[in-house]
Amino acid sequence: MLQTRTLAQLYSIINRKLLPTSLRDYNVRTPGESFSLINDMQELKSLLLAYEIETKDQEINTYLFLAILGLFSGEYRLALFFVRKLESLPLQQEQMRLAMEIRYSIRKLDKIIILTSFEKATPLQSLQNFKSEAIKEKIFRESWDGLVIQNVTKFTETDLKSYFQKYEQVFIIGHGNSIGIEIGDRIIGLGDIVPTIQNVMNKPNVLGIFSCGDAFNKEEIWNNVDYFVTDTFFSAPLYAEMFLYGYIPSYYRNRDVLKAFDAGWILPAINAISDPSFTMREKGYPIRP
Repeated sequence: MLQTRTLAQLYSIINRKLLPTSLRDYNVRTPGESFSLINDMQELKSLLLAYEIETKDQEINTYLFLAILGLFSGEYRLALFFVRKLESLPLQQEQMRLAMEIRYSIRKLDKIIILTSFEKATPLQSLQNFKSEAIKEKIFRESWDGLVIQNVTKFTETDLKSYFQKYEQVFIIGHGNSIGIEIGDRIIGLGDIVPTIQNVMNKPNVLGIFSCGDAFNKEEIWNNVDYFVTDTFFSAPLYAEMFLYGYIPSYYRNRDVLKAFDAGWILPAINAISDPSFTMREKGYPIRP
């Protein structure tokens, strides 16, 4: 999932000059000396782990280097450990983007649920059919088995916590206003969702909410999930269905939420009367469109 950047952009985030001064020449070799990339990464990792950090900038750069070394050496637990440590630090947007890219180059988010609350018995029929055909043809079957499409009739706070704990991507489609969104027999608002996602163990990695009223396009949501997707103008259920019809198959093919968003944007762009207003935020920063 590592995104395309210019060399200058990448160099501004991660380069040898950002290493602690005492470590910049760790790999100076004499002419003719043999070189092992694996040994080189292990040596730098050992030096960074032992380094006594003195400033926040040193801490950020050290953890970024260690996360990257973990990714490329196959030590994924190490990489994810330092990504988690980076999240508690004051990162610039490009640093945060790199940390998220490392995380989601490793983690799969195949457990997806779409919650709807409409009158028709079979919601999102297009996606239901797509899932059935994909499983029948054995196209990413294991992934598609992780998709649940559920029409909700009754809903409680316990249900919300359960969905957020169990699924890595949660999408909610319903009628809404400036206060909240109708799910089953009740309206849920910021006061229902925010306390749940503030607990690091009780939230999905990707949260999408599609309803009229724009009640959830708030920093209390953005800043507490890795990715937040919404429609910032008005949200017709048909357009949300179109978006997810493109998003979910693309995610299962590529394991990349940004590419999935781009794929999801296409059908509404073709069919909508005005430009679609779907947006995505990563750790609060706008990254799409």
